[in-house]
Amino acid sequence: MPTVSASTTKTDVGYTASSLWTYSQGNDISYFVLLARYPAGSMAKLQVAKAYDAAIAGMTGGTSGLTLTAQSDISLNGHAGRSFLLTGKSGSIRGLIVLVGDNLYNAYVAFTPSADPASLDVFFANFKLTV
Repeated sequence: MPTVSASTTKTDVGYTASSLWTYSQGNDISYFVLLARYPAGSMAKLQVAKAYDAAIAGMTGGTSGLTLTAQSDISLNGHAGRSFLLTGKSGSIRGLIVLVGDNLYNAYVAFTPSADPASLDVFFANFKLTV
């Protein structure tokens, strides 16, 4: 079963509550789903592309050692989003980001080169938003 953690962070638009679900499958692959709930009406002021850029930059910053190597526009259950691939020396992260109202959804998989790529495809094929 996935584990969930919750936090509240002060952001440029106010306090943001986040929930992060994680599930690891051995040492080679871990699945994550992040829901960030921004203050009501705050995301309407931002360009969606800037929200996606900031979310990806947050994953590549600091000492992560990750570089953005691919990204593209997607649609998930009728909501516009972005897929991305981050790569590093010891592993990669493949994910998608979707903004719905003031909620940012980020589903991603961290994996090593020895992980089964079919597992990633199954995860993303089954990830749905019901909002």
